[in-house]
Amino acid sequence: MGQSGEVHPSLIKEAIRVMEKIHLDFEPAIDYQGNPTKAYFTIPIRFAMS
Repeated sequence: MGQSGEVHPSLIKEAIRVMEKIHLDFEPAIDYQGNPTKAYFTIPIRFAMS
């Protein structure tokens, strides 16, 4: 992030492009009774500017 804490729109666009190309095999989250439930996770993306 820059000093202002904002991410440049072109970096957001590139992160979305990369994530759309990744084919992850996810299994649904389940609660303690075995029922499907919502789950959230974070995939960190780092950019190197040259």
